[in-house]
Amino acid sequence: LGIDLGWYDDALVAVGFNKHLKQCYILKHYKVNKQDITGLCVHVEQFRSEFNPYLIVMDTGALGRKIADEITNRYKIPIIAAEKQRKAEFIELFNDHLRQNLIKIKKGSDISEEMELLCWNDDKFRDGVYEENKDTPNHCCDAALYAWRYIFNYLYEPEIDPFDMTNPSEKRMLYRMQEENKKQEYEE
Repeated sequence: LGIDLGWYDDALVAVGFNKHLKQCYILKHYKVNKQDITGLCVHVEQFRSEFNPYLIVMDTGALGRKIADEITNRYKIPIIAAEKQRKAEFIELFNDHLRQNLIKIKKGSDISEEMELLCWNDDKFRDGVYEENKDTPNHCCDAALYAWRYIFNYLYEPEIDPFDMTNPSEKRMLYRMQEENKKQEYEE
């Protein structure tokens, strides 16, 4: 679960994966204006009961650290600080995973529309500086990015049955192993 805090917008994004799939999914998102800490915790608890996230990642910049600590102390909701270093590089990795179809997002959802609008600041981009355009909302995108950084779905490898000889490369490997075995001398 990723959380991005802001007075004008708090955003929560549930990102899910399955150890048997290479894709991850944006399962649900929520964004609201001018929410207090109690209201935020109510929504976090709703997400926790629905998705049972193994971790909650929050933007702890500015007052975020105090808010995260208060939520943990008062509501017993464990929160870790979002990794914000090298954000531009991780945005590019996230975008690459979108292009490779490794991240699934519901078409027409608020978060997909936010992603379509979000862009780099053109003036700074020309100078080689990656800074988001401040005129476009980014709260759901940031919350998704914070959670996604802790999901390693792209490392998925299908389980291989060592006895499945329908795969030609498996047959070749087995043949090589048998040939090597014939060459070995064994002690009695």
